[in-house]
Amino acid sequence: MKGGDSKSQRSDAISRLYEHYIKSKKNRAYYEIVAKKEDRFILNYYPEKKLLTLCTDPGSGWSGQFKNVDEAKLKELVDLKLTFDQINNEEGPLEKNGKWVIVKTNGTPS
Repeated sequence: MKGGDSKSQRSDAISRLYEHYIKSKKNRAYYEIVAKKEDRFILNYYPEKKLLTLCTDPGSGWSGQFKNVDEAKLKELVDLKLTFDQINNEEGPLEKNGKWVIVKTNGTPS
């Protein structure tokens, strides 16, 4: 993910992921945003399993995984203008996935 400071990257991450997914040919198993600035993070979307997985500190493992996230839910998150941090919050709008599913990534979460 290029451009902007770390705060703006975190605030734009959901909209960038949604835009990336919408504009794609839908031929990939995973879609993700990898921020490589000083405040690095990964936002990974697995449409087949309807999973959104987050990493707040690459190298330290994944920090959260949420279920029942489809295209409509991603759009809802964008429309609500939620940031990466608001989604990863315990009181966030998404349901945590109880059984962890391993996802493929271009980043280094662990």
